[in-house]
Amino acid sequence: MQQLITKAQIVGITLDVAKAGLCLGDTAYLRLQDDGHVALFAQGRQRWFGFYTRRPWLQLGLLGPIATDMLSEHLRRNLRLRVRIVGLTPAHLSKSHHPEVSVSVWGAVERGINGYHQATVQPA
Repeated sequence: MQQLITKAQIVGITLDVAKAGLCLGDTAYLRLQDDGHVALFAQGRQRWFGFYTRRPWLQLGLLGPIATDMLSEHLRRNLRLRVRIVGLTPAHLSKSHHPEVSVSVWGAVERGINGYHQATVQPA
């Protein structure tokens, strides 16, 4: 696997990141929506009397347009991607007063996918 995206910002975050129980390094997955956007899902933690009991999959938001263009062909071909949360700032700690979530994406570089071409070295 190779790193496809180092850090992609999630836009349109729909939930309170602080209450969802997300942590840095949590596993996430991407799903191509019918309208062409790429949605990010991560497992949240729900508490019951102070204990973490359930881990439902929650939709956090959408990838930006550049990251969507880079990964949409991978998702159409159903190629394996490894997605991890690498940046997490709740709304009350961010300067913009909006939650901030960033992810990194790793996957196999395939020939014929736009934007990903393996370099060939020619002898001198």
